[in-house]
Amino acid sequence: MTDPESSLPDPLDLQWVDDTSQVDWNELPHLYRIAPLGDKPPDAVATTFNNSRYTTFAYRDGQLIGAGRALADGLDCAYIADVAVHPDQQGRGLGP
Repeated sequence: MTDPESSLPDPLDLQWVDDTSQVDWNELPHLYRIAPLGDKPPDAVATTFNNSRYTTFAYRDGQLIGAGRALADGLDCAYIADVAVHPDQQGRGLGP
């Protein structure tokens, strides 16, 4: 019998990036399309992520496989938005 935990991605195999200056804004719209979260142009995703209080991007072997952002007031409330996970990685513990 296979252990279901063995199919989950190892967080140590991922590179987590929080700095939006390191993001290829042409890569994120592709992830949105295949996730599927719709068709958003590079300048739109750059604006939304750069205007968010918290952002994170997950890479495996140099490929963007996940992204998400949170809007927050810095004290009391935060809202999770635009969580996108590559279809090959969905259901493996990376997203909601």
